[in-house]
Amino acid sequence: MARDESPANSGASPVARENRPERVVSSAVMTERQSSEVEKVLLHIGDARSRARRAAEACAQDGAEAHIVAALTDAELQLAELHRKLSQGTYYAVPDKSLKLAV
Repeated sequence: MARDESPANSGASPVARENRPERVVSSAVMTERQSSEVEKVLLHIGDARSRARRAAEACAQDGAEAHIVAALTDAELQLAELHRKLSQGTYYAVPDKSLKLAV
């Protein structure tokens, strides 16, 4: 494909072209809708993480049993890890074409 025929140059304005990469690394690029759905889930996970942290702090101040505070703190840590995994598995993933079956 010639340089002028690339998707980045196909009728796009100069402003739109300057923010686009020279080439697409993967053909499995997320659509705007897919990205929006992932972002919604990440937002809910982030909200749940904040809520778990506040709940742990509130329970600790109320003198709750240590296992309750520990469980809420652990939930916050697990939500942070889930947020990281989802972000890396979607936005930063590089699909391995060698794992696909050839027909």
